[in-house]
Amino acid sequence: WARPPRFQDAEGRIPWGDATLLAVSLSAFILGTQTLGQVVRSGWSVATVGVPIGLLGIGWFVRRQFHDEKPLIGVALLRDRGFLVDATLLGLMNFALTGAIINLSVLLQTSFGFEPLQAGIATLPLVVPVIFMLQAAGRLFDRIGVRPLAVPAAVLVALSTIGMGFAAQAMSLTGLVLAMIGLGASNAFVTMPANTDGMQRFGPETRGLASGVLQTFRMTGATLGVAVTAAVIAGFDADPSMMDGGDVPPETLAAACRGDFEAFRIVVADAPPACVEALRVANAAGTGWAFVVAGVVAGLGVIVALAWRPPAGR
Repeated sequence: WARPPRFQDAEGRIPWGDATLLAVSLSAFILGTQTLGQVVRSGWSVATVGVPIGLLGIGWFVRRQFHDEKPLIGVALLRDRGFLVDATLLGLMNFALTGAIINLSVLLQTSFGFEPLQAGIATLPLVVPVIFMLQAAGRLFDRIGVRPLAVPAAVLVALSTIGMGFAAQAMSLTGLVLAMIGLGASNAFVTMPANTDGMQRFGPETRGLASGVLQTFRMTGATLGVAVTAAVIAGFDADPSMMDGGDVPPETLAAACRGDFEAFRIVVADAPPACVEALRVANAAGTGWAFVVAGVVAGLGVIVALAWRPPAGR
């Protein structure tokens, strides 16, 4: 029987100090980012401390990893320009896609009055095209490579996400569905080529490290997408002091303005129609601008994709 070569680290060493540093730094940075919306309102939040501490910790972690012979994350692989582009594209696309999916479900329930099951089904125009387009993206990647696919697809991802923002602000369900289809269909033509090319750039002995770097960028981008869009939405929360909630307790109205689903249901059931409408409009406006910000970030993928270079010798 043929036995594949084994490339596992015989020592099995896990650098717990570096792992702790990364976990704490990323947590501080993401939590700080998510509370940036409070800075607009009060001038202070966890972001005031969390963001700079997180950035310093991440920078220190990266520096340590560059000089470690057996790193936790193979950041030294990012010296390969094409691999750095691949990883960055995965982060940017997942920033837009995950930020859109998470907030879309909330938007459909609060501003459009969907039930949870209905909101889940309504996100299918965003998810299903990704599944079908991955096959087409794979075939085209084999023929023409990363850049010819990623550049126009990144443009479409950005425009579709921004289009979702304008449709949300206009309370247009038709516009949302069309933009969702565009985002889902175009995203696959960036992420699939970037992931495949990144894995092909290194030999079997390094491929595990390469996969770890790509997935770290992917998941960090997704988490930041949720955090940044949440921060934008928080900056547009309705002001409960300016609303007449009728028989609804002030604390319940305030919770609804912060996005509490249960409080929102109470407001919808018991508050005057004008109050409910103000909440719906405020949420749609905040979510809409969050989509616009996510689209602008995804648009950076166009510049990044233009910098892609094939591996040496190809």
